[in-house]
Amino acid sequence: MYLHKLQQDEIFVSNEMKSLESITGMPSRKGLENAIISNGKIVNVVSSSYGHIPNELFFKKAEQLLIDAHLKYHKRTINRNDSLL
Repeated sequence: MYLHKLQQDEIFVSNEMKSLESITGMPSRKGLENAIISNGKIVNVVSSSYGHIPNELFFKKAEQLLIDAHLKYHKRTINRNDSLL
């Protein structure tokens, strides 16, 4: 089945936000100033006001809150083509 090609359960991949100008050497238009890079690929283009939070900062904290509260939960993660969107 084709779904196994879409799914990658590792959601804590390397990622960063970089200015498009620093990558291309060319200025970009307003609203598309930065690129989100995940696993060495540009996966999104965003504005300067975009708040990029790496998954490990958000999900590890959220999971720890569940653990500390002794709540039962089922973890299911999907990373489609390193998009992390």
